Amino acid sequence: MTDCAPIKSELNAKLLDATEAANGWRGRCVNLFARAEAVIGAALASREPGKKAPMLVSQKAKRLAGHLTSKVVEQSLNDFVSFLGDRTALTHGTGKLWVDERGPWLLTLDWVGGGGPGRRVFASWEAESFHNDLRAVVQRLERQLRTA
Repeated sequence: MTDCAPIKSELNAKLLDATEAANGWRGRCVNLFARAEAVIGAALASREPGKKAPMLVSQKAKRLAGHLTSKVVEQSLNDFVSFLGDRTALTHGTGKLWVDERGPWLLTLDWVGGGGPGRRVFASWEAESFHNDLRAVVQRLERQLRTA
């Protein structure tokens, strides 16, 4: 009887590493969006007790902005809203990963929304700065909305 063994190659290892890196990065970003949505929802609920909140986070943010008196907090909310197009890609997009033999990757995310089909491509070399920028905005928003 002949045993079949998987073919081991450096490229397979790089593909696995890139897949883990891209999926981990995407998950960390989705978690940041969830944290921001939670704090926005809680802030809106505290300002409109008993009133039904809108379904979409963009609508919640718009309604919350009407209650804000601080321009600084309003700017933080607007900074977060500027990331919402990427949120759609990260949470609803189906992904295809492209890996260079040297290790860098491209993650293509395709989705169909109310505005029709969309596509966003994230590159490994921009992923960490995107995550860091999003994290900074979310942390600022959490801090400001909890004290406002």
